[in-house]
Amino acid sequence: MITMPARAARPGWPGWLLLLASLLAGTAAAAVRLDIEGAPAALRDNIRAHVGELPQDDSATGRREQRRILAAARQAAEALGYYHSSLQLEHERRGEDVVQRLRVTPGEQVRIGSVELRLTGAAEHDPVFATVLQELPLRSGQPFNHGDYEAAKQTLQNLALRRGYFDARFSRHEVVVDAAANSADITLEFDSGARYQIGEVSFSATPFEPALLEKMVPFARGDAYDAEAIVSLNRNLLESQYFRVVRVRPLPDRAERQEVPVDVVLEPAIPNRVGVGLGYSTDIGPRTQLNWQRHWVNRHGHSAGAQLELSEPRQTVESQYRIPLASPIDDVLEFQFGVQDEAFQDADSQRYTFSIQRLQRLPSGWRRTISVRWDYSDFRIGDVRDKTLLVLPGLSFTRTSSSGGVDPRKGDRLLFGIEATDPLLGSDIELQRLRAGARWLYTVAERHRLLLRLDAGALATTDFDQVPPGLRFFAGGDQSIRGFAYNSVGPRNADGDVMGGRYLFTASAEYAWEFRPRWRLALFVDGGNAMNSFGDAPKVGTGFGLHWISPVGPIRLDLAWGVSEDDVPFRLHFSMGPQL
Repeated sequence: MITMPARAARPGWPGWLLLLASLLAGTAAAAVRLDIEGAPAALRDNIRAHVGELPQDDSATGRREQRRILAAARQAAEALGYYHSSLQLEHERRGEDVVQRLRVTPGEQVRIGSVELRLTGAAEHDPVFATVLQELPLRSGQPFNHGDYEAAKQTLQNLALRRGYFDARFSRHEVVVDAAANSADITLEFDSGARYQIGEVSFSATPFEPALLEKMVPFARGDAYDAEAIVSLNRNLLESQYFRVVRVRPLPDRAERQEVPVDVVLEPAIPNRVGVGLGYSTDIGPRTQLNWQRHWVNRHGHSAGAQLELSEPRQTVESQYRIPLASPIDDVLEFQFGVQDEAFQDADSQRYTFSIQRLQRLPSGWRRTISVRWDYSDFRIGDVRDKTLLVLPGLSFTRTSSSGGVDPRKGDRLLFGIEATDPLLGSDIELQRLRAGARWLYTVAERHRLLLRLDAGALATTDFDQVPPGLRFFAGGDQSIRGFAYNSVGPRNADGDVMGGRYLFTASAEYAWEFRPRWRLALFVDGGNAMNSFGDAPKVGTGFGLHWISPVGPIRLDLAWGVSEDDVPFRLHFSMGPQL
């Protein structure tokens, strides 16, 4: 009889996993790491950067690798001015791991002795260069750092390129280190050469006339070269909304007679853009917006647009036609027509407006608007019903400054405006109206945010009953005094209807704490009134809110109480959009 040997049983899944783990454990390479002792943090980091990755095999303990580590550490120490450092390297095994231990005794740091900075060439009389030379991080008596020295050289070279000194070079640059005296003497001689000028600007083919493009060039041929001027040209072309692609390239290698030509490649924007928007606020409830924008109508750069807004209390249709004057960015003549049907609190009105306005952006950053507006209103407010035609010349100034995108970290917004009319101009009544507003936003320590708001207005007229609701002053609502309904604060008639006032003054202070990324808790107090005399007591609302910073801007949910009232009203306010 022949007996067959028994076949070994195949391991199941747990057995295969144990077998694989044992194989991996047996073949895993030993971990090698570098420990640095005795070095200040900056020196320790610099040594690690110079040494780089250690080999994860037996070569890590070889003499060649030991010499490389010591040489790199020595170079890193001298780069920070430690020319007297003592370095000891040893290794030990901890199980399968290898630890390279580098003991560092830094010694006294070399300090900067004399510093000679010489500037020759046209930049010798350039005030920008004079300022930069004073700010270079090279001062006698300070610890010497090769990184600061190289950074200073790079700063001068970069500035020369930005300011148009394309032939600039260092005629002398050296550091003489006297290790025995612990001193490093620095000499930098920078010859800027001549400053180049901006030459001809050439544009690729576009559907626009050349004169329109030239209006967006913020410099003249022959001006001293400045990279900021090139950036401004690029920004102007993009802000015009005529183009979807803008590439502005100075070509110093093609300069003739030290004039740098500028090549501009443009691709026109798609002429028409249609947008749809949905929104909600406590003041007007849900709303739908539809807008159309024609970026350019003809070769002269005219543009047009229209907007439709629908909500329960307000329906608005507006259209605009814009003609560039001195600049499509900074100086535009706009014709505007609008129709609005609005009902709120104790008033309703149908309003038709046509305006001609010149919009200008001034060098100071302010935007000035000079306008003439025809305003016809058929309205009811309380127990008064009337129709009023007004021809209103106006002047306004606005300025907005912010940083931080859709959720600014700091900024401010200022507004001043005046409108006035007289029957001699074709108006039904005499009227003067002033309006001013301010917003101030500041963030402290990244997480603490303070917002201050102030609004004021005054109205003088020969017949207040004929002033339409849109020109009277009301308070209350999300952007006014929280805790009170939209436009519910103002003088009332004998029936208790809100009639609006001749004067407005409201103020607000809000503190918000970012308790986790993109979420804030807010505390606020709002106060003020719309009134016919300054003796009226102010209304005060206070409360707290939860704000979420969405990708498209802040979404705010505020709970507010009108604490100035005997029967304290409560309002929940929901709003979206920027606060500046």
